Amino acid sequence: MTEQAEAGTLTWDYNIPLVNNLFMLKDFLVVIVLSVVGMQAVLLVVGFFAGEGAVILPLKVYAIVAGVIAVLFLIAAGVALRNRFRTRFTLTPRGVAYESGPRERRINRITLVLSALAGRPGASLIALSQESGGFAWTAVDKVTVHRRQRVITLSDSWHPLLRLYCPPESFGEIVALVEARTAAAAGARAGRPQALPRRRWWIYAAWIGGVIVAIFLGMAYYDTQLDDVWRLLILAAVLVLVAGLLEAPACRRLLGLAGAVLATYLLVSLLVEAAEPITGPSGLVHGRSFEVDTPLLVMSAIGQLALIGMGGWRLFGKRRRPTPGGGG
Repeated sequence: MTEQAEAGTLTWDYNIPLVNNLFMLKDFLVVIVLSVVGMQAVLLVVGFFAGEGAVILPLKVYAIVAGVIAVLFLIAAGVALRNRFRTRFTLTPRGVAYESGPRERRINRITLVLSALAGRPGASLIALSQESGGFAWTAVDKVTVHRRQRVITLSDSWHPLLRLYCPPESFGEIVALVEARTAAAAGARAGRPQALPRRRWWIYAAWIGGVIVAIFLGMAYYDTQLDDVWRLLILAAVLVLVAGLLEAPACRRLLGLAGAVLATYLLVSLLVEAAEPITGPSGLVHGRSFEVDTPLLVMSAIGQLALIGMGGWRLFGKRRRPTPGGGG
């Protein structure tokens, strides 16, 4: 049932199916895959910096993890929520809003109390924060209408923002309203300056290539069999690499700062070590360390200076100016 509380506003409630919902199952499959991949990525990173090499779990461990997640989902969706999640959708002239039903909010609060008593309230707090939300029509770049399921998927430039589950008697009206308002928002957005011009693919490729070259140069002086300092150099390069791929000011500056600071520490340590005297068994000084493998020392210094410069550029570099008319 839909309601029109004010001019241009459309509101309706819908019991969203969970277990027998293809959209929900697809999203759940993505969650399982990301959970397994994330777990393996963490193990690889920890194993690498701990000097244990590539730590890869047996396939049965992944199967057990996926199975546990699936069972928990079925219990929550089928038993606790009785295979339905009531949601109120609201379309206004300004944007889209959603809100969980009273029963769902009560379940979230009960779960929060129980998880807090168990000392792990994190997931419940996330669920509590997502009980309601919304966004403006200008945030929608794509509208996909699934007429058979009577579902409308609202997406931005890279992922779905919200799926509108519509009652059969109002589906046509909702589709027309959504398409009209997204089209109007797209027209208004095209007449304003784009927030940030799109980078060309070769800029990303050049940045990745530059970081790779800096890594190989920076590691030239290290013996990977005798010390683990080179692992810190890899970490600094990863920080700089990610800083160059992100555009969010806070993220790129924070990662750029971390990468530049770590690379500076490694460069100072390298130069201090290179300046140390080479002392023989009798105590006789045979020169300085930098006199041995001097070309490799210079290569390492150049590579680490490159990482410092790239990290510093992401930290202090000016934000790119927007281009007019939404162009790339």
